[in-house]
Amino acid sequence: MSLSTVIPQDCLKAVATEYFVSDNELEVLSMALRGEPILGIAKKLDLSPEAVRKRLGEVYKKFRITGAGPGKLAKLMSLLDSLHQKSLKRDNLAGAESGVVYSERSRSLPRLDWGEAPSVSVFYGRTEELDLLKRWCVDDFCRIVALLGMTGIGKTALSVKLAEEIGEQFDYVIWRSLRRAPSIENLLDDLIQSLPDDRTSYPTYNNDDRIERLLDCLKKHRCLIVLDNLESLLSGEKIAGQFEEKHQGYGKLLDRLGERHQSCIVITSLEKTKEIAFAEGETLPVRSYQVKGLDPVYAEKFLQEKQLVDRQQYEYLIRHYRGNPLALKIVSTTIKELFGGKISEFLAQKVTLVQDIRDLIKQQYERLSEAEKEIAGWLAIVGNPLSWQDIKLNSLLFISDDELFEALESLQRRQMIERNAAGFTFPPVVMEYVRNQLSDGITREIYQAIKLSKIQINMLKAYYLELKDETDDTVEDLSPNITDKIIETLGKVYRDDSVLKEKLSQLCSKIEEKPIEEIGYAAENIQYLIDQLSD
Repeated sequence: MSLSTVIPQDCLKAVATEYFVSDNELEVLSMALRGEPILGIAKKLDLSPEAVRKRLGEVYKKFRITGAGPGKLAKLMSLLDSLHQKSLKRDNLAGAESGVVYSERSRSLPRLDWGEAPSVSVFYGRTEELDLLKRWCVDDFCRIVALLGMTGIGKTALSVKLAEEIGEQFDYVIWRSLRRAPSIENLLDDLIQSLPDDRTSYPTYNNDDRIERLLDCLKKHRCLIVLDNLESLLSGEKIAGQFEEKHQGYGKLLDRLGERHQSCIVITSLEKTKEIAFAEGETLPVRSYQVKGLDPVYAEKFLQEKQLVDRQQYEYLIRHYRGNPLALKIVSTTIKELFGGKISEFLAQKVTLVQDIRDLIKQQYERLSEAEKEIAGWLAIVGNPLSWQDIKLNSLLFISDDELFEALESLQRRQMIERNAAGFTFPPVVMEYVRNQLSDGITREIYQAIKLSKIQINMLKAYYLELKDETDDTVEDLSPNITDKIIETLGKVYRDDSVLKEKLSQLCSKIEEKPIEEIGYAAENIQYLIDQLSD
């Protein structure tokens, strides 16, 4: 029996409308559900078989059906049957009780607009996180829920999975990516057009009018709106969570979305905005959740599926990359392709910051303010956690305690640093990246000063290299000491330690001729490098 004999055509058309299936796509779908083959559909509609497959492909995409072959149509048939049965159940409930005014949601399926939402057919764990977020969005009626975390940690996948699982509790579900940084005007117009709107209520002259129209929709209907990649709108090289000048309107939108309405806005971002930070609270309608790495059980399952050997090394790999799904995926590919899947051979190279992971961290590092970068440098040199007092004592930054606190809080809002009882530190891969930045930058300054007599020593004077890496045995660290790497790189240029020592001695003399306020730690650092060469 074909499914079309079970689901009335008017119901099928209603479901298709909710999923934004076009009339042409619905025509092909109806024929496929009646059991007609691709060639038969193509002939009847005077289309090529490729055009028929393309239309069906669009239908599968809109219904979020994954897989290949005939199984996709079977999955779609099962989904449509399930949606039809739920619709019948709602109609029966509505008919059984009299004198009750039902909302549109009680009589029909939620209207779904997934936009550019990715497929999450493969999803590992996060049961507890989903349960918590469901409670916030559905039971607690939170108006804004922010999912925060580093690149690749799984914020987007979690937002899609959440929307899929709670969508039936809402009248409308809309998922939008902000990766291309749309203007506030374009986003508001897009959302308003996707929702039922009495367009005569608020003449749209400016963004205030647009926001009022959107809020009116959110009050009248229970809507779930997901806004992914909010960090695309935020300013770099400043304290975290500030919108770029051209995107200031988003700040006002967030403020207004925290006001009374019956909808829920889910946001994903690398950084927590100041609007969310000021409005959030454990029992308030604005809340944020820091998305962490995969649970070790599911992370191990992920690595097993990547066919990596040396299973005794799984635990180390998971801890080192903090269970970050994207980082594990990238490094697994490298291990499989270059080391035959042998984790031990990969770790023996003592370079865990592969290119693609480096690029991800670079995107976040380049957004840091100067104060944040200097704090990052001190954390990388020492290796162990530092308190804010230690940072202030050693840093040459001329900033107040308030400014130091602001910079540390900014690093936390970016989800870049970790805090424990001993102080602040970095995850291992971020630590390795910052160390590379320091060693490469200081090496470049020394080389240019020797070769070109161009003494620009901004990094050399800012950090004290003799604060040796005191990393204890509990801190997993494969990257070389910053000083060792500087000496190794310069040694490749000059090839003879005695020649390098002489060059460094001459440079030290030139630096000491400068006023003390201009040289910072530079002379002491050069002397320390000379001492290391003498050992």
